[in-house]
Amino acid sequence: MSPGDLISIRRIPILSLGHGEYHAGYGIYFGLGTRGQEIEPRWHAVFYNGRLATFDPAYWEFEIVNESR
Repeated sequence: MSPGDLISIRRIPILSLGHGEYHAGYGIYFGLGTRGQEIEPRWHAVFYNGRLATFDPAYWEFEIVNESR
């Protein structure tokens, strides 16, 4: 993924916890971002639901819908 890509966001199913697959929606990928006092960027930063949100790649999967040109 590269910044500017339109992506589809889905939660990875965790069957041992009873969580099924969940489609959260679509967003615009900004690259790697930080949370709070973290210095190292390791979460995916996405413009999602009108705000900048960060998603942990261990729990979310992303599919490119339309690549930036």
